[in-house]
Amino acid sequence: MTDVSTPLDEDTREVLRLHREFVDANGPLDSSHLQERAVLGQDELIWFNLNGSIYTGIDHITQLWDMLASIMGGEAMNADLRDERVTVVGDVAWVTYLNHYQADFGNVGSFNAGMRGTEIWQRRNGTWLLAHVHFSTHVPNQMGGR
Repeated sequence: MTDVSTPLDEDTREVLRLHREFVDANGPLDSSHLQERAVLGQDELIWFNLNGSIYTGIDHITQLWDMLASIMGGEAMNADLRDERVTVVGDVAWVTYLNHYQADFGNVGSFNAGMRGTEIWQRRNGTWLLAHVHFSTHVPNQMGGR
């Protein structure tokens, strides 16, 4: 685990930068960002979405993002990004964090709540690529949790 307030090694800095770009891409749901930064092999990317569903492969999640982006009432908002933790072991890295996500998806519904995220990054041929994402709602103070 890396405390992002301390000096970071090169790999940790790069994964943290990519993570923050990914969080920013979640505002407009920019699927071109996913196409550039996710593993592209058939069914390699596994995505546990905030809506409770599982998306397998870059095409599957890209279809969702494109559909939602077309009906959104403005960009989604990621606020209060906090508790970012980056761990790098060889060619694999994971990032965990909390934030508040707010989006209006028109007739599909809206979301306005705390959430937690986990990203798994894998270095392939010298490039860090997103291999797994898991989002879920964050309900603090449940049964002794924080």
